[in-house]
Amino acid sequence: MRYQFNDLINAMEDIVSFDPIETHEALNQHIKKEVTDKPILACIVNERGESLLSTACRNLNLNTSHDTIKCLIQAYPSALLGTPEARLNRRYAQNPIYMIVNHPEHCVLMPWIATNHTWILNHESCLEYPPVIDLIKMYTTTRPNSCTSTIIKDFFEAYPRAFTQKRGGMTILHFVLKGTRECEADSFMWMAERCPSSIMSEKDYSDGKRNALHLACSLLSKHKGRDWSEICKYLVVKCPAAVLMMMNFLFTFF
Repeated sequence: MRYQFNDLINAMEDIVSFDPIETHEALNQHIKKEVTDKPILACIVNERGESLLSTACRNLNLNTSHDTIKCLIQAYPSALLGTPEARLNRRYAQNPIYMIVNHPEHCVLMPWIATNHTWILNHESCLEYPPVIDLIKMYTTTRPNSCTSTIIKDFFEAYPRAFTQKRGGMTILHFVLKGTRECEADSFMWMAERCPSSIMSEKDYSDGKRNALHLACSLLSKHKGRDWSEICKYLVVKCPAAVLMMMNFLFTFF
């Protein structure tokens, strides 16, 4: 059993993205067969704290590997949470759930995880450090990735609890408005309608408190995009009081 586990680990660590697609597919089929025949392989963790799932998330970087990752999760869903030691020491980056959500290809699996393994997202470690924030960050970064507005909506519909989750006192709307890529106005409004309390929620910064309108106006002044303009107008209409909320002793006007 240990030999089979190590063989699979080594095979995944040896493959590289520019290997022929046939090589990747052969490895995917090999992993799925071995784990389907012996699901206990998905439960094993080596001396480095690595499981088959964590190794797959790190080394199988093509979207053709999504079925393999799903197979490993189905065999042992708890592997998504990483080792107890990693959770205890808050080494979130080592936990497969965060490896998946922060991966430009694998993040598309988050709605599937939310639908089929909701209890993972309700685990105390995920409630303390909600993966939805990382998913929002993937959506609002400039680098090309697979995290589209459709993925965001599918995730929230499968796991509506995420609408009210925060990290560091910041709501999901705060994180949407702190990104470097323009958020589609329709997507922002869709999220805001489902968590209206976030519109007026404030976050403390060194120069004072900021709400969603402060952040949106700041982005509009930098990027001057049509979506940011529509988002600012929407926030003003939905919450006119936000216009007069002070930041750094100045009024924010639209």
